[in-house]
Amino acid sequence: MEERLLKCLDELRKAGDDVQRRRSVMQRSSSFKGLSKEWKALAMVAASKEQTERPVSKSDKVGPSRGRRVGRRGGRGKVLGLEDAMASPKSIIDDKSLPVGYRLAVLVIQRNRLGDSWNDGYESEMELIRESCETGVHPVWERMARESPLLAELGLFPVQEKDEASGDRGAWLEGSRIDYEDQNGLRNWLKLEMPFALSLSQRDVINRIRKDLIGKPRFDKWEEWMSDSLSGLDNERALLEGVLLAAAGSDRAESVLKNVGGDSKTIASGMCMLMSLRDGGDADWDSAVRGNGNDPLSLSIKIEGWLRDDLYPDRIQLDEIIDGVAIVEEARRAIPNKLAWLASEALIERGDYATALKYIEGRVVTDYRGLDVCLKLMLDDTENISLNSIVSGIENFDEECLRLSLNHQNSPPQVRVEASKLLKKIDQIRYTDEIVSSFTMSAEIKGLTDLLIEEEPLQRAYPFRVMMVWHLIKARDSVGISSEMYEARRVALESIEDAEKDEVLSDVSIGLISLLDGISSNLDAVHDKLDSDGLRSLNEVRMALGPEGDGIVKEVRIEKLVSSVEGADLTVLERRLFEAVVNALILNRAAVNLQNGDSSRREEAISSLEEIISCDSVSMRTIRFASDLVFEHSIGLESLDNWYRENDRNGAEYQIVKAALLERSGDLIGSAWSYKEAAMKLMDDDIEKAAIFLRWSLISFAHGGGWKEAVSLIDAYPTLSASVTNRFKMYLRACRDYAENNQVGATSRIIDHATIELRGEEEDLGGVSILEILESIKLYPIEHGLPLNPFQGRVLAAIRKKSHASQTRRSDLEDRFDSEMRSNEKDTYAIVTVIEQVAESSPIRALRMFERALVSGEFGDKDNKILRSNQRNLFTRQSGKISVRERKTLRGLGLKPLILVDTNILIDALKDDLLREISQDSLGSLGWTMQRAFHWKLRTLAKEGRILLHIPKAAMNEFMNRVRSTDSALGLFENVYIDRKAWNDSITNEVLDERVSSIISVFDNWEQGDWKEDKVVDLESFLTEHKDIFRVVDQHKREHNTEITSRTEIDGEAIYPEDGDCEIMKSGARIAESFTSGVGSVVVATRDSDFKLISRALEEQFGFGVVGDVQQLNKLAYLSQ
Repeated sequence: MEERLLKCLDELRKAGDDVQRRRSVMQRSSSFKGLSKEWKALAMVAASKEQTERPVSKSDKVGPSRGRRVGRRGGRGKVLGLEDAMASPKSIIDDKSLPVGYRLAVLVIQRNRLGDSWNDGYESEMELIRESCETGVHPVWERMARESPLLAELGLFPVQEKDEASGDRGAWLEGSRIDYEDQNGLRNWLKLEMPFALSLSQRDVINRIRKDLIGKPRFDKWEEWMSDSLSGLDNERALLEGVLLAAAGSDRAESVLKNVGGDSKTIASGMCMLMSLRDGGDADWDSAVRGNGNDPLSLSIKIEGWLRDDLYPDRIQLDEIIDGVAIVEEARRAIPNKLAWLASEALIERGDYATALKYIEGRVVTDYRGLDVCLKLMLDDTENISLNSIVSGIENFDEECLRLSLNHQNSPPQVRVEASKLLKKIDQIRYTDEIVSSFTMSAEIKGLTDLLIEEEPLQRAYPFRVMMVWHLIKARDSVGISSEMYEARRVALESIEDAEKDEVLSDVSIGLISLLDGISSNLDAVHDKLDSDGLRSLNEVRMALGPEGDGIVKEVRIEKLVSSVEGADLTVLERRLFEAVVNALILNRAAVNLQNGDSSRREEAISSLEEIISCDSVSMRTIRFASDLVFEHSIGLESLDNWYRENDRNGAEYQIVKAALLERSGDLIGSAWSYKEAAMKLMDDDIEKAAIFLRWSLISFAHGGGWKEAVSLIDAYPTLSASVTNRFKMYLRACRDYAENNQVGATSRIIDHATIELRGEEEDLGGVSILEILESIKLYPIEHGLPLNPFQGRVLAAIRKKSHASQTRRSDLEDRFDSEMRSNEKDTYAIVTVIEQVAESSPIRALRMFERALVSGEFGDKDNKILRSNQRNLFTRQSGKISVRERKTLRGLGLKPLILVDTNILIDALKDDLLREISQDSLGSLGWTMQRAFHWKLRTLAKEGRILLHIPKAAMNEFMNRVRSTDSALGLFENVYIDRKAWNDSITNEVLDERVSSIISVFDNWEQGDWKEDKVVDLESFLTEHKDIFRVVDQHKREHNTEITSRTEIDGEAIYPEDGDCEIMKSGARIAESFTSGVGSVVVATRDSDFKLISRALEEQFGFGVVGDVQQLNKLAYLSQ
């Protein structure tokens, strides 16, 4: 404290005689902050130049009435300052351990301040303290006497000389052999007495550093702390300075230590070596690791020497290597890669592979030597230690290492693949053949795909490999490259006949690729790989899923096939291809189950799809297949929704899948918005699909009560307006009016629509009342599963309004019918009697009255049977007067729909039959598409007797022209692999004629009734009425088809359907107007957008509909019965 006080007094030299300035300078002093509060009070006495106080007279004393002022609320009174922290006289007298100069100074000050309160008994103690001071006091008290007149007597005592250093030099030097990064060792060394004198400020810095080492050291502050007193020292003092700088990480440490001389030089040199080893500098490695010292500094040097593997000599003895490993491990430091590889390499020479693997475990290969070690250990490595070491470092391999990885006989597929990728980056041309072969043999599909889609020459040279990646690539790896893959596949299929034999792919692989992509002429190699159970299961499953199979595939069949594949001796690639075949069969089974329509099989299909899609390595083909099934059957698949959301949420497919899932959960409005979003994304690329999803969006809005949104869709898109009926549009607008609190407008809209329908009915039949039309309209939401409210309420309001207005004109028969229908206890026979009387004047009205009664849901099974029987009897008598067009709403008659089959459906069916002809096992293609499902369903329904099929003359002519020869028939196949040899061997002109005849017999089973094929149909005005739609269709066809047939020209615009399609439309219109027997409705089965985009307009104008998918076909076939 005396030293610190002296330092404080030195600061006063700068302050002059001004007391306030002296006090301020004193308090800012760093030494002042190190004083205790009692010593600070003493320091302020000097700063204040405190003097002896004069005696206080009686007049100066404050009387009781003039006590010190206290604030309004009591106040704090006098604020105590530092001077008031002065030690008490008693504590000074009692504590004899305090410096005598300090004790005397405090007592002098307190006697002066206390005045009359001073205890005279302390005087004898003061005399004893004065006697002690006679032996000498610290220099600070002589200085205090000069600064404060009050303490003048302290200047009379002799001043003591400062103590010299008393530390043991040898012990201190030995203690300095530490690792400067060892905080405990450094702190203990700093506790030792120094063998040289230190100033107060130097001791303060050392103590400060020693305390800093207790917690988390602030090394960045040390050099600053040392700058004033521990800088620029020499000899042992320089060693102290250098070690502290080294511990602080200062750049000056090395230069300071290099200047240390004498006995400390050896220690300083060791410190310099340690720093150089750690900093990556030059060092004598032999001296570092082969020294004999066991002190902390020598051990740290040895450890750091082994860690510096860049300094290793070319050869090191095995024993020394093992010692080095032990030293590093004992220090709990990471063994350098080079040291590990050296140890492992030496152990391999001794045949100790287990220990060799131990040393490289977790190590990363960084050079050729380490790679060679790992590859030598590969066959004896059951835990993949060496493999992991290679894979961890392969990204940084040089070309020599990569080539060794690619070509070494022990190199595993994973390593070959990674090496191939990296070699491609170095020189793709030079290594192309090696890389492609490596990717293929190891089934590294993503890498092979990326390589193939970039180079068309590779697609032509390796067509089977292009087809292979098409079926094997993971779905997530295909995101963003779909169009490139389509194009690569197209090129490959064009080139497959001219390509040389692929020497890398086995016959098994070729057979499986062919089976997945089309038809293989030789499956012997594939069959040879399976055991008898597996082969039998494969054939049974394919047969069951074929066009003539029962579609029922038991799980045990799939399990036996999977078990056979698992036990087969297969390469990596062959196994992947077999797995793809199994997946294809599972997907086909799901498709057949969905197509069947049975609820239990539908749930089974959904469960199967959810499982296969949830697989982390799900393929692109599986995701696309499942997406098509969602599109075709409107099934909600959570796993598919999750996949798209995580991997490809920007495409239309995600919105379609999301919409189906929302629909399944009951969120119809959300579903509608998703369908609309899908349509927007498809608008530029596929106008037909966009129109379909707009229609689905509209229907979802309708079912969910989104009337305003539904009407907005109709108003915004003309293609949508033409694809829905006017009655549906009226339904939506009336509901929208009601939702907008325009009830009167909604009722008027319904009456206006009924009036328009009435005009059309009167032109055809006459005698139909508007009330009958309104009754029919009332049933519209029931017939189509739409919400009843608010529509039916508005229809009832319209009926009441028109009933009152036409009371005098309404027939008694209609009144009686309505009365009976409203009665709580209905008299079925009375209703039949009324309807029979109506039939005398209007058979169609009578039939519709029967239909109203049947769909009302008001009758039991017995009464429904009576109504249906009488309806059918009436129709039998009057069928010659009821056109097909009028029959389409008479579902109770059980009449069959007549389906006019367009050319594209016939071609799809013929292609499927021809594929079975060239298939070695006559089971046809393994592929499944919506087009294939559609013509299969047509065949099935016709076979079950649920539908009638007819090929219009125009479709027949086009079909026969396109299959006039085997070459023209072969040209029908696009994006399907056809083995040309198998084709030539199997498809002769006779076989083709036979297959064509078979197709015609299947799809033309209708015994034509009495209908006029030459009846005039005003199609031209209808087409021009929808010219905006046909402009869009024409533009889309020209942009997406290389060859299109000539369009029909009207008013100078060649945008309308070709002549053949126009003739099919006319045929549909003529049959709809005919009275041919046994036909309940007529539709055209086609995929052509010329039909599909105006389907509802065709239905309203000409009375025939359009079907283009299995859902529509099932609805038509099963609801018509």
